[in-house]
Amino acid sequence: MYNNVLRTCLIGSRKFSTKVLTRSKTNNNHLNVLSCNCVSHGRIYIVAKQNYTTNSTEKEDNDNIKFSMTPENIAAQQKIDAYIADPENEKRFKVLQLEIDVMRQNGEKVPKNIPPYIMIQLIEANSYNKRKKILAYAWLVEVKKEKMLETKRLKQLKRMEWLKNKSQEPEENESEQGMKYGLAYNSIFLRIYESTMNNLYNKNALNAMQFGNKVVIDCSYEDYMTNHELTSCAKQLKDAFALNRTHDQPFNVYFTNFDMSGKLATKLKTLMPTIFSPEYPLNITSKSYLELFDKKDLVYLTPHCHNDMDDYDPSAIYIIGALVDKTTHDPLSLAKSKKEGLRMAKLPLDKYLQFGSGSGKNLPVNHVFNILLDIQHTGDWKVALRHVPRRKLEYNQKIKLSRKLESTFNKNKEDPTHISLNISDSFKNSKNNFSSQLSVSEQVKLMRNIPSLSEQHKSRENVPDLSYATRLKLRNKQNK
Repeated sequence: MYNNVLRTCLIGSRKFSTKVLTRSKTNNNHLNVLSCNCVSHGRIYIVAKQNYTTNSTEKEDNDNIKFSMTPENIAAQQKIDAYIADPENEKRFKVLQLEIDVMRQNGEKVPKNIPPYIMIQLIEANSYNKRKKILAYAWLVEVKKEKMLETKRLKQLKRMEWLKNKSQEPEENESEQGMKYGLAYNSIFLRIYESTMNNLYNKNALNAMQFGNKVVIDCSYEDYMTNHELTSCAKQLKDAFALNRTHDQPFNVYFTNFDMSGKLATKLKTLMPTIFSPEYPLNITSKSYLELFDKKDLVYLTPHCHNDMDDYDPSAIYIIGALVDKTTHDPLSLAKSKKEGLRMAKLPLDKYLQFGSGSGKNLPVNHVFNILLDIQHTGDWKVALRHVPRRKLEYNQKIKLSRKLESTFNKNKEDPTHISLNISDSFKNSKNNFSSQLSVSEQVKLMRNIPSLSEQHKSRENVPDLSYATRLKLRNKQNK
């Protein structure tokens, strides 16, 4: 049956190499994904069972890059097993590998090892381009892991060499040589390990759970985000918690409306494996904030309302929506706060900052959280709003544009023949386009007489129109 399916799929598709068609069946050790959409736009896209080791040489290279069975991968593998239980899905599952093999042989960015959670994304992808982007992202992650492993290996070799050299050093008498400072020698400071710092930061967060002001992060927007947006949201929540426990005055953080079996929970558990432990200094609940707190104390922070947050109110409980909307910018938080009858406020961005053209005012969750931390601690909006990305501000865009123009002009000044065909705007806008009548040397001489861009900005004077004088010279030459 496999050969019949293969023969059917090869009709109208790209040519496959003999290596793919004569592939051995002994490598079917790992299960993979399958796309429900094998036929799209008149072309047959084949996505088949992924063999994580294609040949003996690749097997040796992949020993150090195999994915770890995280909770996300375990849940994804269970979904794959349930998916291929259907005979129709299993048939598609078997031909899914061929598309991946063809992409790999064509030089596309395809990882050697495809983890189950990536395979689930390939199942849900409804087009070839989406699957291609997913595989390219997985390839980038794999390359980063390879570099990290290589860096770790070099670091271990360096440490082993240091220990070897240290053991070969002759023992010296302190009375003769004096004090010797350094690692494993005399020092008045003790090494502070990372576990010690983690315990200190967790204690800081535990103190905030008893005495700190409360902040709510609303996690009820999971259905409105794509898989990529959910990944970004999970990273932002992780960064917000990490900065909260290291701050001088942290918050008592609540994750409300949290789906314990949702995709966001799976991604958070991958980033923070102990997040659901009872001793973790974070309040996570599936209840709504309306059930936990008094309604009159709640203030929903949304960028779509018209009420500016002038000062930080210690008695208020601020709510931040855990929403990443890169594709659509619907006012979901505004609609929800109006529906629930809550007070609304927005950060006074327009009062203290001037945004550039095309820059949105929707800030990530961790940036809003950092602003709240600093405004609570200092009470100064200028200090708190330093967390707004500089790329969004107008003055930064002007500086970037001026530097780009200056570098472009300096480059053209060093190589004047590069812009000989585009002498000035007056030449471009002239009806007769007489620049083509000039030789290269004449155009270079003409360009040297035009003032530089910096001189134009300083003098605020327009570039003189040299085209009329040049035309007169050309006409006199032609008449002679």
